[in-house]
Amino acid sequence: MWLTKIIGFSCKKVSALSDKKVHVGINLFEQSKLSLHLLICDGCKNYVRQSAILDQILKQQLHKATSENSNDNEHFKMRIISAINKMQ
Repeated sequence: MWLTKIIGFSCKKVSALSDKKVHVGINLFEQSKLSLHLLICDGCKNYVRQSAILDQILKQQLHKATSENSNDNEHFKMRIISAINKMQ
């Protein structure tokens, strides 16, 4: 698209920049270029939207897995304490 050349960011750069924004942060100049590109590019708007949804799902799954592991750890601790008590 000729307008993306004027703005100076290709779709490939925008996808990397949008990921950087979420995980690390971007400066004001990068934010303005990203915003301008997203105004004119529906494909990149969809990518950013879908990426945000995937990030949210992954965070939920990670939280769920972490919670389950802590329950397993508690169960494991109780088994160890019970075994120690039986040895005494």
